[in-house]
Order: sequence, then C-alpha cells, then structure tokens
Amino acid sequence: MHAFFGGHHTIAFPLQAAKLKEFDSIVVGEGEVAFTELVKTLDKKGDITQIHGVYTSDSIDTKYSESINDNRFLPGVHVPPVYIDNLDDLAIPNRNFIKHIDYYNPVGIDTKFTTIITSRGCPFRCTYCDMPYKRFRKRSVDNVIEEIKHCLSLGYQEFHFYDDLFNIKDEWLVEFCEAIEKHELKFRWNFRTRVNLIHKESLARAKKVGLLNVGFGVETGTDEGLKLIKRGVNTEQNNNAFKICRD
Repeated sequence: MHAFFGGHHTIAFPLQAAKLKEFDSIVVGEGEVAFTELVKTLDKKGDITQIHGVYTSDSIDTKYSESINDNRFLPGVHVPPVYIDNLDDLAIPNRNFIKHIDYYNPVGIDTKFTTIITSRGCPFRCTYCDMPYKRFRKRSVDNVIEEIKHCLSLGYQEFHFYDDLFNIKDEWLVEFCEAIEKHELKFRWNFRTRVNLIHKESLARAKKVGLLNVGFGVETGTDEGLKLIKRGVNTEQNNNAFKICRD
C-alpha cells in the first residue's frame, strides 16, 4: 500500500508534508497529471522521484534547497510544482460516480447542484491569499459548454463557478453567454469575482441566460485597510459594485 498526500497543504508546507510518516510521497501543484503518472509508475515498480511534482521524504531535501524564480508562482513556493498550461487538455470530471448524491447550495434555488471550475490562477497580490499560481489560465468556452451539457444530462440544474476570478476577461463572459443562447441551454448559475471586474453591461447579459448572483469580497470598509492588504481596489469601487448588482 502506497499512501500519498496532495492539495494546498503540500504546496504551502512541502518539506513538512513530505516528512510526515503517514505518507510515502506527496504531490505538489496541480495533481491530475502527476497523480496519474504516480499510479502508473507504482504499478510498474518504477522510480516515482523522477515524476515532476512528486516528492518523498528523501528526495524533497535536494529540491527544497533550490531557488525558484518563476513568475507563474507565488514567491513562497519552495519546490517546483506541477503546472498545467492548457486546461482544455484535462478530462471533464466524471460525475457519474456521484450522481446518486444530491448536493445543494444553501443560498441557491434548485436541489440538483454542482460546481464547475473554468480557470486557474490569480494575478493579483493580496497579502492574505496563498493562491500559489499567479498566471491566469482560462478554459475555452466550447470546453466549458461541453461540461455543462454533461451535467445537464445528469439532471444538474444549478451551477456554481468556483473560479477565483470567473470574469477576469469580460470578453470571455460575453462569449460564454452567447454560447449558452446558441446551444439553447437552460440552467441557473453564479460566480465569484472582484469589485473592479464588475461591469453592468456584461452582468445584464449574463442575467438573461440564468445568472442568479455574484459573490465578491469587501474585506474592509476603509481605503487605508484596502491599501494595507494590497487589494488593488478602493471603497468607491466597492460601493459601485453593490450598486450595479442591486440594479
């Protein structure tokens, strides 16, 4: 039996995670490819330390001392993590394995609910956030529509887009809304964003094709506080975002 460990903890504390006696290896970074290679290599009894992003308690020591100078990652990332450039290369999650479970959103409407992630990374530098991937990557509209169609075929009616920044590219949001209309898809949805990325025209467009609500952080009610945490917005933008959403 081989026990491995992945997720945010191994990214934030790779050395400590790799030294945990409960695990034989850890995966640092976006694990879809690395985990698949790990399983295949274990099956062949190969050397797992040759897999990029996979570390053991012994192999982590050398990598941890190396200097990482890569603007794709947060400065605090200590070992080379796995990074997937083209998100469209990833397979759509197979929800057939969980279709018997009725997840729901406490502030939603429908009883059949699921989450979808259409992007990874965040280029902003808020001091309180440990999002390790700073380069923003977005799936194509066609790729996301394919996943939505699969979910609708399983009976899901409401979607929460769990991206850190769903609408960082306003053009993508408009293209997405046009694709929903083109394919005549009917569902309810919501997403998370920043107050300085909220635009009345694109939100009105999204509302016509099922957008229920938008979530955004305010963090603090003073410009001094927002500047201190390097939020990159001000209270006027906060107020404007509330006004747009109310209207």
